[in-house]
Amino acid sequence: MQARITKWLFIGVMAVVFLVMFSHITHAAPYRDVHAQGSPPIDPPTIIRFASDPATTTVDAAESGETEITLSWATVGMEADQHLEISYWRLNQWLPAIAPDPSTALPNSGEVKVTLYHTLEFEPPTYRLAIVDANNQPVDQWILNIAYDLTPDNEGETEGDATPTPPVIPEVEIEFFNPVQTTIDVAALAANGSLAFGDTTLPVEMTWNINNRLPESNLIFEQLLEDGGVIRADTTRPNLWVPSDGTGILRPLIPSADGPINLRVRVVDLIGGETLAQMDAVVNITGTGNRPAPSVTPLPTTRPSSSATPIPGAPAVTSAVVETPAKRGEPLDITWVATNTNAVAIYPLHFDRNTGQWARYPDEEAYANAQPASGTIQYYVAAEERNPLRFEVIALGSDGVTTASAFTNVAEIFCELPFYGDQESFDGFCGMWQQETQAAYQRFEHGHMVWLNAFDMILVFYDQGGWAAFTDQYTEGDVINVGEAPEGLVAPVRGFGELWMTNKDVQTKLGWGASIETAYVAPYQFFQSRQDPSLDFIDMGWFDGSIVRLAAPDVKAWLPNSGPAWSIVQP
Repeated sequence: MQARITKWLFIGVMAVVFLVMFSHITHAAPYRDVHAQGSPPIDPPTIIRFASDPATTTVDAAESGETEITLSWATVGMEADQHLEISYWRLNQWLPAIAPDPSTALPNSGEVKVTLYHTLEFEPPTYRLAIVDANNQPVDQWILNIAYDLTPDNEGETEGDATPTPPVIPEVEIEFFNPVQTTIDVAALAANGSLAFGDTTLPVEMTWNINNRLPESNLIFEQLLEDGGVIRADTTRPNLWVPSDGTGILRPLIPSADGPINLRVRVVDLIGGETLAQMDAVVNITGTGNRPAPSVTPLPTTRPSSSATPIPGAPAVTSAVVETPAKRGEPLDITWVATNTNAVAIYPLHFDRNTGQWARYPDEEAYANAQPASGTIQYYVAAEERNPLRFEVIALGSDGVTTASAFTNVAEIFCELPFYGDQESFDGFCGMWQQETQAAYQRFEHGHMVWLNAFDMILVFYDQGGWAAFTDQYTEGDVINVGEAPEGLVAPVRGFGELWMTNKDVQTKLGWGASIETAYVAPYQFFQSRQDPSLDFIDMGWFDGSIVRLAAPDVKAWLPNSGPAWSIVQP
């Protein structure tokens, strides 16, 4: 898994820079001493290494909860009010891998043993190291995946000149698949309220264990019917991954007379559909009486409209609320209350600007399934989300057919204020995180150069129009000889000089330097259009306190020296 949080790229050549601005993930750029106006060099807080020993694992080891790994790291530039946090990814959220202890902070560089945690999803074990500031905001972070190792146990053995023995890949093995109760009395369950009148399915608790599980495989539970048919016996769940060693409730159909329920578990390759292993189990059933023969009732293809006056005994959603505003990259609470139901599903909705209606996309899957009648779950807002959020809560009746639903309120996306003004002047646009970086500026005869330390990039702005971005190729100690500048002008040095010397197009369009290189701190912020991504822009502070606005349309690529528009705006 590329980390659920990765380094963001600029759009095309420039996209490598400014999409990174969306993310809190900023990797170290080669150090470059600005040496401008006597300013001392400043190393921004940066993670320069984050590794795991061992670097790979197996599904069995990850799921065991007993495997330890050693995480090691190195950082530079950390300040006194900053600290390190290590988290692991599980069920759509980051959880602390080490219990927070203010009295024992992690060293700026070091190592620590942690438990190897399975994600409970199909991603391999994933860890995050973050430098966190005094406001508990990440300054820099690194996502580390512990890849699954599918190397065979033996690499082939050779005796003398004999042909090597082919390597043996361990086969997937089902160690056991057993009912917790081998005999179930249906009449007793009905008497104690565990089985409602009219129920056609029966809760059966099963336990299982799988060895040598492959990363892209999953467990499927089935019921073998008397007429030779096969149906799914497991229930819907919020996440697809089924643990290899577990206990859970299946819901097979109740037979028409006393007799066995035949169940099966299959380990299936989800990519190719191949069954890797399977095992059957039998549960004896008594007390069925004269129940009707089991049959499969299909779910409705359309959702009936909710009634303003709920029918007694019918399902109803009496409350559906989502917190607001929604903050990008953070969890959002969805809370609901329903009656006369044992299963609730939550669907995300999308606003159709053409019709003015909220609706689900066709065939869209539920964000959460098989939820209780009342509860709260968290929805994780995408880091790049620009549209308001709303959800539909659907309650399923005990007959397995009747449904009722309700929409939540609308959660608007939280917009950061511009770093130099108020939100009122940005109607129709939503500000993302405000950030800043060490920078250097130099005026040229026909344009400008700006170096951004956080991205190791040089931006070139042409007075004739357009701007371009280049990777800073300069390394401290490189010899830069651009020649002697005409009287009254300045020869660029270091990274500016290297780019000016090696790129004739930049040299011709910019001319000689008109000022010396000046060090400063550059704030920057991305602004999303609420309706049209082609109108997105970035505002960045210049050395004199003015603001340069860079057009950042959603294009795949554009050539240097022919980039989008830029302009100077006043705060």
